[in-house]
Amino acid sequence: MQWAPPALGEENAMDPLARSARALFPLILAIALVTPGLAATAATPPLADVNKPGSIIVYQKFQTDWVTVDQGRPDQSVQPRSLIELGATCPANMDCGIQDIVVRVRFHWVCPPQPDNAGAKFSSPGICAANDFFVNLTVNGKLWFTPNGGTTSGDLAGQPLPAALCNRGYLIGFVTNIGRLVGDNTAVFDHSDQPIKFDSLIGDAIMRNAPQDLQAFKALAIQGDPNEVQGGAIATTTLPNGVTDLPLDGGANHYLEVTGQLSGDVRFNSDLMPPFADTALILLTLDVNSNQGNQPTFVNLNFYNAQQQEFSEALSFTCWGEINIATIDPSLTQEGFGSERGQFQTFQASNNAQTLPTCPDGSTAGCVTLLGAVQMTEGPSPGPANATRSYTVPVFNNSLPIPTFQVTM
Repeated sequence: MQWAPPALGEENAMDPLARSARALFPLILAIALVTPGLAATAATPPLADVNKPGSIIVYQKFQTDWVTVDQGRPDQSVQPRSLIELGATCPANMDCGIQDIVVRVRFHWVCPPQPDNAGAKFSSPGICAANDFFVNLTVNGKLWFTPNGGTTSGDLAGQPLPAALCNRGYLIGFVTNIGRLVGDNTAVFDHSDQPIKFDSLIGDAIMRNAPQDLQAFKALAIQGDPNEVQGGAIATTTLPNGVTDLPLDGGANHYLEVTGQLSGDVRFNSDLMPPFADTALILLTLDVNSNQGNQPTFVNLNFYNAQQQEFSEALSFTCWGEINIATIDPSLTQEGFGSERGQFQTFQASNNAQTLPTCPDGSTAGCVTLLGAVQMTEGPSPGPANATRSYTVPVFNNSLPIPTFQVTM
């Protein structure tokens, strides 16, 4: 049945409660427009939409090495544990025409300090090693590569790239140039490389944690200043030591901001009841000084079981971490918490443990960005090393922007 306005004369026949609600609506609207807590926060810097194509792309996890799939079969093959897929779209409100537009992207493999002690309550400061490389691809093209090094496949195949400097970490890339293809698919660029706004990057990572396992997760994207034209330069700063910082603060000619708080679903560990299961939080911060000393990122968080019972916990990691929840607290099990599944919620992350109680205000010095995902594994016997199946789920945030600068080489 379609809604229709009341016939002339029916309005007065409405019940008193409905008439009161209609009379109050203009007053409520007026209050919303003048009350800071209810009004539109036009002065708040815009927040990046991680689900739209961006000028920066972040892959929450990579893992080096290879696995043999379909073992014992004539068609068995060796596949990478991580396969990074990268694509470029034509930015919104831009006519890319029929030309072969080439997008140039600078990537960094980012490693946690070695040995990786993510999850320890007070991990020490450490060097987050990173190495970088460039790849080119065309708009609407697709290429893929691995953290094991070698060359790219797919669009403009054969581009060399280095292996990551660690077994696990995260990958971040940003657009540095746009150009065109000429002759025998040679890329020609009109400008020198520098970070630019070109909201086009999309991608995902395919993960094989075991020979029988296959999963994937979507990378996260960060857009440039919405008031800047596509192809416009990002206003970066060169530090005295010659490295560049990427400004993610929502300012003019900068990148948009991301958040510093996460929440999501968990499957509590189980070593007693099949299917045996483990859950790990994949956490990273963009507040990173590549190849320099970094302070730990401290996170206070709550776990809830299906009956709303709460466990208050804390952890730390430096730059990146994959943290089994049993490392955080051995009681976070299906048997110990009385629930197979539940959720977690972090408070605002900080690189100063003393600021943690006040970081939720979003403006206290020391508050840092926090991104991530949740990975669950299952297997025929206890322990993540015995997993034969896994899946990764995305997380949510509170839309509270945290300005930052990531220092690159």
